[in-house]
Amino acid sequence: MADVNAVPPAGIEGLEVRDDGTEREGKKCLGPLAIGSLKMRTHKECLRRLFTRNDLILDIKEVYEVSKECRG
Repeated sequence: MADVNAVPPAGIEGLEVRDDGTEREGKKCLGPLAIGSLKMRTHKECLRRLFTRNDLILDIKEVYEVSKECRG
């Protein structure tokens, strides 16, 4: 489950803003701060790669692969 609402009220009751893969009732949970952090790491890595080559194009599949690398 993922909640992107960082201000009360919570989008998903019981999920905490800092949950980063926390298991709650058998489900992995991501809070808005964990999502935002991953988004920024992905964004910065994509920009870094784009500045290495003038002909590089990152489509959704490539950005998804970058995000998996950033997640670790």
